[in-house]
Amino acid sequence: MPKSDKIELKTGKEKSCASSLECVHINPKGVDSSSMGSTVSVSTANYGTLTDCSDIRRRKQDRAVSKEGICNFVPTNVERQGRKFMTDIFTTLLEVRWRWTLFIFCIVYFGSWTIFALIWYLILYIHGDIDNYGNANWQPCITGIQNFTSAFLFSVETQHTTGYGFYHLTELCPSAVILFCIQSIVGVILEGLMVGLVFVKMSRAKKRSETIMFSKNAVINMRDGILCFMFRVADMRKTHLLEAHVRAQFVKKRVTNEGEVIAYHQEEIDVGGDGEKDDKILLFWPTTVIHKITDSSPLRDITAADLHSYNNLFEIIVVLEGIVESTGLTLQARSSYLPSEILWGQRFENLTSCKTSSGLRAIDYALFHETYPAVMTFDENTQEKKKFKSVRKDNMEPKKKVEILSDDTNLKCVYINPIALEIEDSPKENKVNRPRKRRSTLAEIKSTIYQKNLGRAVSKEGTCNFVPTHVEKQGIKYMTDIFTTLLEVKWRWTLFAFCCVYFGSWLFFSLNWYAILYYHGDTVNFGNTNWEPCITGIQNFTSAFLFSVETQQTTGYGYYHLTEQCPPATIIFCIQSIAGCILEGWMVGLVFVKMSRAKKRSATIMFSKNAVISMRDGIKCFMFRVADMRTNHLLQVHVRAQLVRRRITMEGEVIDYHPEELEVGGDGEWKSNILMFWPTIVLHKITNSSPLRDITAADLNLYNNSFEIIVVLEGIVEATGSMVQARSSYLPSEILWGHRFENLTSCKARSGYTAIDYLLFHNTFSSPAVTPPDENDNSQEKMKHESETR
Repeated sequence: MPKSDKIELKTGKEKSCASSLECVHINPKGVDSSSMGSTVSVSTANYGTLTDCSDIRRRKQDRAVSKEGICNFVPTNVERQGRKFMTDIFTTLLEVRWRWTLFIFCIVYFGSWTIFALIWYLILYIHGDIDNYGNANWQPCITGIQNFTSAFLFSVETQHTTGYGFYHLTELCPSAVILFCIQSIVGVILEGLMVGLVFVKMSRAKKRSETIMFSKNAVINMRDGILCFMFRVADMRKTHLLEAHVRAQFVKKRVTNEGEVIAYHQEEIDVGGDGEKDDKILLFWPTTVIHKITDSSPLRDITAADLHSYNNLFEIIVVLEGIVESTGLTLQARSSYLPSEILWGQRFENLTSCKTSSGLRAIDYALFHETYPAVMTFDENTQEKKKFKSVRKDNMEPKKKVEILSDDTNLKCVYINPIALEIEDSPKENKVNRPRKRRSTLAEIKSTIYQKNLGRAVSKEGTCNFVPTHVEKQGIKYMTDIFTTLLEVKWRWTLFAFCCVYFGSWLFFSLNWYAILYYHGDTVNFGNTNWEPCITGIQNFTSAFLFSVETQQTTGYGYYHLTEQCPPATIIFCIQSIAGCILEGWMVGLVFVKMSRAKKRSATIMFSKNAVISMRDGIKCFMFRVADMRTNHLLQVHVRAQLVRRRITMEGEVIDYHPEELEVGGDGEWKSNILMFWPTIVLHKITNSSPLRDITAADLNLYNNSFEIIVVLEGIVEATGSMVQARSSYLPSEILWGHRFENLTSCKARSGYTAIDYLLFHNTFSSPAVTPPDENDNSQEKMKHESETR
């Protein structure tokens, strides 16, 4: 293949690039050989030079994804769009608004009632029931029907099994019996369709995303000497997402070397939770998602000035996906950040947490979006990225000691330069009036921070000890996803909500019934034998309320029944029948999901009360035990563990709950996927790369519960197919040094099964053979004494 020649696309206006720019491909074989090696010019009035296409890059980019996660695109000119949407009518009804779904419900129900009413009327007309109505010697097919209105009411009563008792079928017409069976089957099919549709529409995971929060702004600052792009994400509900993972994409307009304009060019950004190795995160508390801006990052050339000069030329789309624990459905929450929404040299405010009266940690969401400035280490206005790299890497000098007042707790650290850290006063305190006392080194600061007890993040039972406070529009967000809210609350509140909804609907329709009867005169003329009422037997509001309950719940005792005298009453009867079906579908689905929630399945997952650190095949290991007590074991089980502690970065930023991933696996299975056929010991090898590499026996007492190891087991419930997550945690005081787990004595039961003695599940015993060597203490006797004392 000969080498392509240089191509110039010329236009009548120099240094311009039209929006309708098109590029042509010149085949070198089609060019005269005499022109090879020279510049080939293609003149046209519609082309612009490729070098001038920077105008395209500078053109403002429309937002692809809104802050609320809505994709700002709409399909147009789709061939046979309506037919394709109607082919999947179920999904279409799920996606449209409720008013259109209810409108289609009404059309379908009224259509079916009318069609069957016409057939009933035709059968009765042919049989002669209409002409002989009132003839005492006539034996009709259906008693009480005198016109089409009566046939319509009978059709509705038949399809919805209301059965007031005034109209009833006789055995004189075989065709009527066949039609009765057909309409009963059609009614069951339509009701099943509506119940399923209402249930799925109410339990859609899309509404669950209303309680997923992204920070309004992203920030770019230094984190441990590396420039990072960061944003915050949080889950406000107590039942957190399972298998949560986050993604980010850098989207901008790009022009290829051939002149092709790609309006939305996507580049993946590697992101992960703070301290986590991959994109999987645990949303037990608000998490800062970090992208390290390295040489391979799409943001490698971004500077502070660029965030203003780019004029929204690019967009960073962030996506969080996970499984809703309540329903097992997959959720996707989205947001995006324009350059004007990325703050240079800012840090997120620490979410102040304090213990409530119940012992839980309160997270102040009023500070969720707040940031404060942190001085950067280089010239923010420089356009030369290489200059920045030399400052950050080549000119890095050893850090000096940091001095602060040891008794001052209202301080925050900011990163000034790569040479030293400096402490900035809290805005609430004057530096001049502050008492001068002994100063502490950075090592002492870290020691104080690490030794401070933060409180347990996850209880032994797996409950997250956090409660959101000061959440903006929290009630509205919870009511938007009312289905998930009713799933999460206790049964007494769910039943109370059921009663309120049902009594409210009965009361509402009874008011309508009573108003119709009052204006028609039924209540005044009750007992008048010459009066033809709308509804027989109703004399006051109590009677109207009883009739409302019988109609909506299709009880139909037979004493109250509707006549054909009042068209408004017929319309209300139809509307209440549809409303009853919708409420029944909603309640049935809610009770089913609440009863089959995978969260209850986690109660049969056991974690050992204590973890141990001991030798296993010559390697020091952290170990705990887990078991599934049911015979129908979980599928696709995988386990995770995180070391959580307070940490201070190189720049002085304090992170209250900093997670570090521990690589764990089953006993003999050095992977996170395990089989739960019998109780399994999960191991973490304490190597040089392990966060536990410096832990000793004395540290487990010295640290005063300054860290916590959270263990998470996730799997699929075989019976329901839902995802379950079981959790527990271990404080330093619950980690036994030099111990091993008791062997679960098993013996053959009479049935031939191997019995596992769960009385020994939590038991451990100390053994010098498995006690790890203590590098900081040469006294083996002292270490043995501490182990036995524990």
